[in-house]
Amino acid sequence: WRKGIEAYANGDERQAMIVLGHVLHLLEDSAQPSHTRNDPHMGHGKEGLYTGTSPMEDWADIYKTRSSLSGLGEKYFKSGLETTICSSVRACFDYMALYSNQNFFSEDTIGSAHYGKPIVTAKDDKYGYGIDEVMGGNTMLYSFMKMRSGEYDIGLVFEDDYSVLEENFDRLAPQVIATGATVIELYLNEAKFARAEKEKTERDARERAVAEQVALSQEYKHKNFFG
Repeated sequence: WRKGIEAYANGDERQAMIVLGHVLHLLEDSAQPSHTRNDPHMGHGKEGLYTGTSPMEDWADIYKTRSSLSGLGEKYFKSGLETTICSSVRACFDYMALYSNQNFFSEDTIGSAHYGKPIVTAKDDKYGYGIDEVMGGNTMLYSFMKMRSGEYDIGLVFEDDYSVLEENFDRLAPQVIATGATVIELYLNEAKFARAEKEKTERDARERAVAEQVALSQEYKHKNFFG
């Protein structure tokens, strides 16, 4: 963040925007429940340390492409979505991380005693539901399927039914875009202020240098050859 602000102040807007892109990437990571619920998802088998993958990321890799996501921010804006109110980049990250942590499950933290939220408030014959504390209303938290043994297998995806992930995305995406818009605003405001301060410092230094030269010239005018 600091290096990006300095780059903008020094006139290197390209580098400043690259840094901003990395910041927004981290903010998007904060919208992924596996990240905010400490659920490793390196991969299957020995290479992935048997942690498994993230169903959310696997699904998004297939269905959430540049093409399918084109115009999504504009769509949310036209629907009346407002930017998230957070006064600092740290507050924006806290907001996003807490929202994804407390309102959604990751694959391996469904029913985990380590996290007090989300709370399952209702079930039907296929899904478990909770209350979205930010956007409101009932939201799908997980799905389940009865096995031959009579026990239930619980997860986020069963038999190509992506309903839970689709609803999770439809709630997480507008929040990360609204929060990202605030982060961009905070970043550019700070960057423009830093540039203005740098330009003022340089302008003051030039004016002092000119004034010193003028004063020196005046001094020389009143001295004789030996002086």
